[in-house]
Amino acid sequence: MALVTSAQLMRRDKPKREGNVHHVLQAALRQGLVKVSADRLLHVEESLRPSYEAFPKDARGNLPPHQVLPALTRAYFAKEHGWLVRGLESPGAPIISPGESHEDAHVAITGGPGGLYEVQILKDKAPGLAAALRDAALSPVAASAGLSLGDISRTVAALEQLLLEESLPLLRASYFLDGLDSGEDAQVPAVVEEWQAHEALLSYLLLFRHGLPRSLTDVESHQRLKQRAMKTADWSALKKFEAQALSEVVSGGTGKIGKISWSQASEAVSVLAMRYGRWQESECEDMKSTLLKMDAGGGRVKLQDFHGSPKHPHYQFTEKEDYLRKAGILVEEGDEQYVLIANYLLGPSNCIASSEYFAVCCLNQCEQVVSRLETILQAPAATVGQIMDAASGIRGNIGNIGNSSHDTHDDPPTAELQESLGMLVDNTGAVVLHSPGFRRWLHQAFPLECPRPTVQEDAAEEAELAEAREWLEMDEAARQKWQPLVLHPSECTRVPEWHAERSESSAEEGSEKNEPPGPPAAMLEVRHLADLMARCLCCALAGMEAWAQLHGVKASPKVDFFSPSVPPSQGFCARAREPISSGELLLDLPLQACLRPLHVDTCHFSDGTFVMDEQQKLMLQLLHEALVNGERSGWLPYIRTLPRTFPTLPLWYTAEEKKFLKGTSVDTLLEAAHIASDKDLQAMRACCQSDLLSILPDSPSLEQLRWAASVVASRAFDSSAAGVILAPFADALNHSSAAPHTRMRDCGKQLLFHAERDIPAGEEIMNCYGLQGNTQWLLNGGFRDSSRPCDDLLVTPADVVSSALAHLHYYRQDEAARSADDEESFLCSRLSLLQDRGLWHWQRVFLPITG
Repeated sequence: MALVTSAQLMRRDKPKREGNVHHVLQAALRQGLVKVSADRLLHVEESLRPSYEAFPKDARGNLPPHQVLPALTRAYFAKEHGWLVRGLESPGAPIISPGESHEDAHVAITGGPGGLYEVQILKDKAPGLAAALRDAALSPVAASAGLSLGDISRTVAALEQLLLEESLPLLRASYFLDGLDSGEDAQVPAVVEEWQAHEALLSYLLLFRHGLPRSLTDVESHQRLKQRAMKTADWSALKKFEAQALSEVVSGGTGKIGKISWSQASEAVSVLAMRYGRWQESECEDMKSTLLKMDAGGGRVKLQDFHGSPKHPHYQFTEKEDYLRKAGILVEEGDEQYVLIANYLLGPSNCIASSEYFAVCCLNQCEQVVSRLETILQAPAATVGQIMDAASGIRGNIGNIGNSSHDTHDDPPTAELQESLGMLVDNTGAVVLHSPGFRRWLHQAFPLECPRPTVQEDAAEEAELAEAREWLEMDEAARQKWQPLVLHPSECTRVPEWHAERSESSAEEGSEKNEPPGPPAAMLEVRHLADLMARCLCCALAGMEAWAQLHGVKASPKVDFFSPSVPPSQGFCARAREPISSGELLLDLPLQACLRPLHVDTCHFSDGTFVMDEQQKLMLQLLHEALVNGERSGWLPYIRTLPRTFPTLPLWYTAEEKKFLKGTSVDTLLEAAHIASDKDLQAMRACCQSDLLSILPDSPSLEQLRWAASVVASRAFDSSAAGVILAPFADALNHSSAAPHTRMRDCGKQLLFHAERDIPAGEEIMNCYGLQGNTQWLLNGGFRDSSRPCDDLLVTPADVVSSALAHLHYYRQDEAARSADDEESFLCSRLSLLQDRGLWHWQRVFLPITG
């Protein structure tokens, strides 16, 4: 079991003002999420996760509180929907007010510390949430707890819901224009016929696309508009788009519909509004193809060619020079003027469906590129080699992001890209991903997808960078201040995610020898992580002895229940301090010392909607202790010894990582487990969001739910008297399917563990949980039974590198097992390869080996 502490999930004491600000914000978010489904919230969280992982975080895993939120929100809407939200424009971008054309655009001054609370729809429709966001944004960095992934995803989901609800007045107008109600004061019909619903939704799409200004009462004008639309070549595609959305809402895509209620039509409108940006992207791709034919190199088109291109039925390049220059689309090189293709496509002149609060524009393909990079690198910074490898893989699959015609475009020379990227390397040997220089490099590497940043965008990136540095410096100062009083092991063992400076002696040695720069400092620190973890594991257990006495736990003095494993990165284990005879009592554990779902069992679910099993209840109880009680929890010493992450658990692998499980029986089990776990997580999220469950004042994030699910799945015991429980001390007896070391007796009020055989001094003591195979162990625990080395797939946490996110996964097809020495030699050679390639800390590595 790879143990790292869970302290980052626990609340800490904060200044009173910040606590009040955070409480008000959470209350406003709960109100804003009333109509947001658990499934939608999970989708938003998963979309934001790569960017969250790639930003620098403090010891609690939180992001800086001010600059990051508007940037992540803007990127989410641009990537997912192509929405340009009013008040959330990119710094330096031209703003087109509702009902105006691009010729009336003026330059935005947004992007400063204000940010998200300036969004117009929040000020108009959710002033309480806007005020809470404003207080949170303007509070001092020193007094802020920062932003968790849950905070960010809930905020984005609440804003998304507000924007979707703006489609309801248009649907009501569509009913009127199609003769389904008699006016604004009349009630819409409770149900309509299927054909009437189709007509109303098509009318909605026409109104939505037309944008402002539009008439919602002129029936004759609307019907003429509809008749003209029916004669266009796109009408059949529009009807198919509308019909599919309604069918999914009403019949789940089976095609059986019948009469349509207002609520069903409203839900279909939300689906149409959410998907419209992706559906109309074909027009943007057509424009891109046309511009590519005129490409003069580097994603640029000569201005004279731009204006001289033939007219197209759906678009024409008529933007004036003044607008192009103001929008950062036009560049001058010598005597020639060029239009930047990526900048032009993302410009507001190509936005349609303009409303009071947002417009639908071309999807931001650059944000999709960035998201893929972040998914691969999973760090705030990376080496030149890692970035080049990741970028190369993305360019090889660029057709999945943008226009397939990119295949005919000449990519920038690799040597040139590598040289320019090398100029961004800082004194730690890494390139910071969220920085102005890296954004400019993205434009060079992906000129057809990534726009060239404006001066204002560069300034905004610098502000984010400065805040991140201040945030992490203060976090480090706080740790130093409080460390003598309250020691959180995660703060000792956490590998810095920002750039730690190299020691002066190392720098001097490098300069004297005139050697090339070594690996980043964070990589160097991983080499010493084993010593750090060995010391800090002991720190984490400092209170366990007193806690055991308080709860009546009796452990044999012959057993060291929390002996650091070898290597230390694999956490704790139980070892015999001296010889133990068969039958000796190893542990007497009262049930009162076990973590049980007491609060959850007493919760009353008044409407009977939610039914949870024992494992789900225990998960919520664990979250209650970690998130709500925190430092006051009676199980705090035990919670600190729990794993913080489960990187070896296949259930949480990314899509790329799962490819290495194909063809194994783990893959088959994994598919079924994913379906079950998704249902569990969604049901628990729904419980937490409802007012029925009071033990968690805030809805936990997906990351926190996964943490609790992983702990319970891999460590829980089943007691006849108390059901599913977490048993301190007992779970140090690492699980093994073939370990005849101990047996557990369930005596009702206590659990007794006895030795099953003579155990020599120094040997690890394991508990037998039955005859499960490697497949089940890999799925539930992420580790294999060493007594069955050739079964299916071997997942080996290799030395300290495993806890630093570099894991070896290899699959054997033959039945012949290698000797332990051969395996150790093989792993050492692979670790050397990882070290040479600079992959100690920055990403996971999967090496499929056959034969």
